[in-house]
Amino acid sequence: MIDHADRVVNMIGGRIVANTMTRTAVRIARALAQSEILKGLSEATLTHIANVMTVENREAGETIVHEGEPGDRYYLIGSGVAVASKEGHFLDELYYGEGFGRITSYFGRPVEQTVCAKTEMELYVLSEPDFRRVLEADKSFEGRVRSLLMAMNPAQQFS
Repeated sequence: MIDHADRVVNMIGGRIVANTMTRTAVRIARALAQSEILKGLSEATLTHIANVMTVENREAGETIVHEGEPGDRYYLIGSGVAVASKEGHFLDELYYGEGFGRITSYFGRPVEQTVCAKTEMELYVLSEPDFRRVLEADKSFEGRVRSLLMAMNPAQQFS
């Protein structure tokens, strides 16, 4: 059961004496810390985000997001390699700690690139409802997202 839990909380006499992230949440938090767009966020904020993300595994050759389609998830690479393309032209290879995808309803733009798994991959996924919950609960994350939106060219926003 511990392998499926987000965290382990120990209580004595109704008081929390330990509140520990599981191995999966620790892996996700480490990958989040490598992400360029999240640089500078506190460990508490990264932990909060990690605790709501889920894990997806993808096979080599599988298309994960399609350019021009609405997106409802942000993906962070935990292991493996992905290939990004736009209008059928190679853009980049993506590695550990790099993210892609977009939450269209928040950012107002569809997914900017097609991303396919080049190898087997472990992806950490932030869904739209969880993204909104993190924004509401963590003002430092919300402020960071708003700052990124103002500083970025629209074509770069979470693409």
